[in-house]
Amino acid sequence: GGTVLLASDSTSRWGGFHGGPVVAQDPGDHYQGFQDCVQVRRLQSRHPLMEGVQTVIANRCGWLTPQSDGALRWEVVARLPDGCTPAASSGQPLIMVGQISSPRGGDVSGSIILAADQSLFINNMLWHGDNAILAVRISDLLCRGSRTRLLFVSDGEILPSYRDSPVMPSPQA
Repeated sequence: GGTVLLASDSTSRWGGFHGGPVVAQDPGDHYQGFQDCVQVRRLQSRHPLMEGVQTVIANRCGWLTPQSDGALRWEVVARLPDGCTPAASSGQPLIMVGQISSPRGGDVSGSIILAADQSLFINNMLWHGDNAILAVRISDLLCRGSRTRLLFVSDGEILPSYRDSPVMPSPQA
């Protein structure tokens, strides 16, 4: 019944991740004149993650190859423009959502979100295009239901809670 977000611009056998950087050849797909900052407008507007999202700005992203292992039902929610290089990236998925159906039938018991660009969720990239709206929609999906725990892992290391930060004020007794 869990939900997972995997975001990377590196190649990985699992999940069909291919490392970038993807470069848009059409100047109309460049963001602020940068070929490797791609404006992604081919979005599945009917998917809840894309509600209010018109453009995703990817930064030196990779791409995904849809997996067909039968365990998950995949939906592409953001697709790179045609005419990108490397040629294998052209028109390929940037963000996909996989859903696991309950063994008892019908109901979705879990979801996995794959994004071939972790910078969509970090630093100043949140402020470009509709990346912030996308991040909010993904956060909503990650926290739906009665979930009370969230784990962040970066480069194989579990990140500490914000509560452990030395800049956080200590609780008053």
